[in-house]
Amino acid sequence: MKKFTILAILLLMTPALFAQNEERTTAQQQVGEPQPTSKYFPTAGEIGIGLDAAPFLNYLGNMFNGSLSNSLNLNDQTLYFRYMIFNNLAARVSLLVNTSSNTDKFYVPDDAALLLDPLSNKMVEDWQKDVNNEYRVTIGAQMYRGKNRLRGFYGADLAYSFTSSKTTYEYGNIMNENNPAPSTHWGNLTERNTLIKNGQTHSIGLGIFAGGEFFIMPRFCIGVELGGVFNYTYTGQSYREQEKMVNSLHVTETITSDPGEKGWSLNTTFPYMYSNLYLLFHF
Repeated sequence: MKKFTILAILLLMTPALFAQNEERTTAQQQVGEPQPTSKYFPTAGEIGIGLDAAPFLNYLGNMFNGSLSNSLNLNDQTLYFRYMIFNNLAARVSLLVNTSSNTDKFYVPDDAALLLDPLSNKMVEDWQKDVNNEYRVTIGAQMYRGKNRLRGFYGADLAYSFTSSKTTYEYGNIMNENNPAPSTHWGNLTERNTLIKNGQTHSIGLGIFAGGEFFIMPRFCIGVELGGVFNYTYTGQSYREQEKMVNSLHVTETITSDPGEKGWSLNTTFPYMYSNLYLLFHF
């Protein structure tokens, strides 16, 4: 009799247990708890770092085709980051800092020494210094769709970029009343540049994108994306500074060389942000 009583109790409890399990599964799906394949996916609070996959794929391809000049060319200087806000929503940031300064030095005859001794071999230096700056930051968000290892996503970005460049000149031979066209690396000039300043360029862009990622292993995927971008660009005035002699006076003047420009563009683009393919790992 006791066995029948226990069996009856179990039969009565079974529907309640199934209902409780279904409620728990539904609640897990609503709050985005990991599904069976979720061990591959990043979860809320994790950070992702992206890399352009093209250099690595080209390197591997050259390894198998017998290329004798194989090298890993990491040309892309952009840094890519993601932060998982929720399991299916991520903030994304890309950052580019590309600044350089290069100084070239050139030997030229010393005019003052030659004036005293026409056979003099004394030399002075002319300097040319080039400074280039490029900065770009992109901030956006993307939503994920799908529960398999191949997931789709879509989102939007806001981007800003800034570029500037200038060239400065320093001369070993002084320009004065006695030497109005001194020797330089670029010849004997009666007017010579001391500064060339190109207009600064500011660009603001708004983009939408969609793509897919395949998770090769947990927290590591390869992806591709395409999109469309509206971009507004403004370039300021360019000018140069030069020196010359006017009779006995040494004059420095500023001359506008380009008034600048502005414009906008609307384009569909592939690839969108990365190269054709990208790699992304999370931690």
